[in-house]
Amino acid sequence: MLQSSFNGEAMVFVNEHNGRRFYKIGISKKMQDGNYQNGYIDVQFKKDIIVENKTKINVKSAWLTFYMNKENITVPYIFINEFEQLDNTQFGAEPLPF
Repeated sequence: MLQSSFNGEAMVFVNEHNGRRFYKIGISKKMQDGNYQNGYIDVQFKKDIIVENKTKINVKSAWLTFYMNKENITVPYIFINEFEQLDNTQFGAEPLPF
């Protein structure tokens, strides 16, 4: 069985829909031309944990997992089990349109 673990600094983005909060973290990679391409990946936290939009965190314990959607398609996400908040400064951008 494949196992994964993640740690390090990340910025959390939040959107709310029908009273539920959905989280993503920003990821990026350097392209061959030297520019960076940005993307996002879904994350979840322990029950009752609330993180505000654009909060910087240091992930101490996390792993890749998934759920099956209504169409029975695998949807991967990172479950963040342990983290510390680095900065809760809001940077002025709106939540992501997802």
